[in-house]
Amino acid sequence: MKVNPGYMLQVIAGNPVIVPLGNQFQKRPGLYRINDEAAFLFEQLQAGAPDGEVIEAFAARFGSTPAESGAVFTDFVDKLQRLGIIGEPDACSR
Repeated sequence: MKVNPGYMLQVIAGNPVIVPLGNQFQKRPGLYRINDEAAFLFEQLQAGAPDGEVIEAFAARFGSTPAESGAVFTDFVDKLQRLGIIGEPDACSR
């Protein structure tokens, strides 16, 4: 998965938020407030880490099992895909 270049992670008043930029803001104005776990996943995806590495890093950081981490990862990715924030690498470069 790859984060669409029209989105970035910011911390506003101590809360992580996903911010749409440029044309993405025109399509979907507003901010997406997320928790610290989701911010960690977003940063990993933004860095281009492979899914398996993201899941392992999440499990190590938050003390969950690989199965629990995989479920959290899949749920988060599904939500971001529905919002158009992430997608397959070739779809995000358009």
